[in-house]
Amino acid sequence: MVYIYARLKAKPGREQYLAEECARLAKIVRENEKDCLAYFPCVAIEDTSVIVFVEKYKDSAAFDYHRQTPYLKEFRERTGDALAEPTVIERFED
Repeated sequence: MVYIYARLKAKPGREQYLAEECARLAKIVRENEKDCLAYFPCVAIEDTSVIVFVEKYKDSAAFDYHRQTPYLKEFRERTGDALAEPTVIERFED
């Protein structure tokens, strides 16, 4: 299994927009990627500008597939100007 932690931070005033776009992306991923076993965004309680995606994939190939999807590319394009800092992505295996 491959686990991904992806941390996004919204610019002030863009928190709601980013949260909505993350929820939209999560729905698309769950509907289209059979080897993605979990994919959900979580808004931080203490700082609602921070959103963390918790992701679980069958294997590295499934994660590599996810990274190449057109809807992920579109998400990046739509949300790029809403981010206060670069996205932090960490990869884990069991």
